Amino acid sequence: NDASKDRTSDILAEMGVNELLLPFNMRPKGARQKGLEAAKGDFILQADADTLYPIDWGISYIQQLEDSSNAVAYGSHSFVSEYGRSRLSFCLHESLGKILYAIRSRKRAYINVHGFNSAFRRKDGLEHGSYEHTPTGSEDGHMALMLMKVGHLKYVSGKDSRAWTSDRRLHADGVLKWSFAKRIKKEGSRLAEYLSP
Repeated sequence: NDASKDRTSDILAEMGVNELLLPFNMRPKGARQKGLEAAKGDFILQADADTLYPIDWGISYIQQLEDSSNAVAYGSHSFVSEYGRSRLSFCLHESLGKILYAIRSRKRAYINVHGFNSAFRRKDGLEHGSYEHTPTGSEDGHMALMLMKVGHLKYVSGKDSRAWTSDRRLHADGVLKWSFAKRIKKEGSRLAEYLSP
């Protein structure tokens, strides 16, 4: 609980969930680092509150991580609208995302790793990783980049590995077509980086 001021603590208590309450808002990288340090299991499965998961989500990730040559397991995502947009309107955006996943997976797969749909071994994260921002990715991408020292980044496909996440980030850009245009511009400028040795 990243110092939330809503009923998060009450809801967690009602559900019997052990709460790690942070004394102040540490933002994603700080909160994730504290969660990693406090965790007791063998695997860290990263999930977000604004994302929906299949009932068997995570099982295929753990199966991939049981192979010691894999350091991170990650999957794809689709959008669920908070703003009444049609699922059909997301098809183009998600199709572009699949193409980018394929291009980036050749040499920059760590950029494909999201904190709402990935997993790694806790021991590896503590010994080799960190949640820092990188110029070309997020704190989750940085963790994946650091864990490439340990093993492969393994893309997991299938309906049980797909997360359904909020379109709030797309909505921040206004109209969906503006979000799509912004993504094309941003990713187009990075193509040389993705394809370079």
